[in-house]
This record gives sequence, C-alpha cells and structure tokens, in this order.
Amino acid sequence: YSNKCTITRRGGKAFHLFMDKESTIEVRSVNVKGLRHWKKRSSIKRYLNADVVCLQETHWDNRRESDKWIKALGFNEAIYTTYSRAARGAAVLIKNANVLEHYTDRNGRFAIAVIEKDNVKFCIGSFYGQNIVNNGNNDEYIMSIEDMINKINNMKQRHENLLVVIGGDFN
Repeated sequence: YSNKCTITRRGGKAFHLFMDKESTIEVRSVNVKGLRHWKKRSSIKRYLNADVVCLQETHWDNRRESDKWIKALGFNEAIYTTYSRAARGAAVLIKNANVLEHYTDRNGRFAIAVIEKDNVKFCIGSFYGQNIVNNGNNDEYIMSIEDMINKINNMKQRHENLLVVIGGDFN
C-alpha cells in the first residue's frame, strides 16, 4: 500500500476510493433532515448502499432507538451524536470495516471515525453546520469546525498513513 488512492465520483454524492485494483471503499454523504419517522428511514435506504455513510441532521436523541434503526438500515457500526429530536445530529455509519477510534461532539455537529478496511486506514468525518447565524454571530460554527479539524489532526498523529474524508452539510 502506498499513501495514494484514487477518488472518483459516480452520480449523486457517492465517492469511491480505490486503494489498489482489489481494494475499494465507497463513501456517501446525505443530509437526511430527520430520521425519526419510519417512512423517512424507509425512503432513504436506497441512498445508503455504501461501505460508509455520513449523515447530517439525524435528529436522534435516544441511543436505544437509534441503535435499533441503524441495525435495521444494515450497518454493523455507527458513530453518531445525540442532541435533539428536532435539530442537529451527525453520524458515520459503517459496513465491512473495523472502527479503531472515534469521537463525537456534544453539540450534535460532528462525528469522526478512524476505520480500517483491507489494511488501509481512513478518518471519516461527518459535519453538520448551522444554517441560521444568530445576530451575525457565527462563533459556534467556527468553533465546531476548528474542534473537528483539531480532533482529526490528533488522530492523524496516532495513525500512520491516515486518509481523511469529510462529508457534510456546511451551509
């Protein structure tokens, strides 16, 4: 394995990362605008056919319910925030890869997972940025991005040859 990969985009928001001829990982990013209703979860299943899916605006506030929904969507691992049933939320859903490390913020803005597939390590981040700036003050937005970048840089120091992919709704 070299420290290179090829990234291709095939329709929609799917990115294919090719490490070599036998090895590939597909990453998708989707703003789901809430996943609390079963009809919504059912309707987005077709967009979730990937090795890794970054979700924004999940509106998850209960881990027991969220874990049940994640398994029903066909993922064996998930790193996600819980915040409010009406706002925010970020998730990294994972199939067929090992999670080595993860982090989620308390404000429901981002989730990060370091995963390994076919002996290649990835840092996958999902970010949801605020869409309303109160009185022209975007300090929380900037602090969330800075916090995520700092966490990713720390993870890069702990994992050699880490490839970083960030999906999200940055508004």
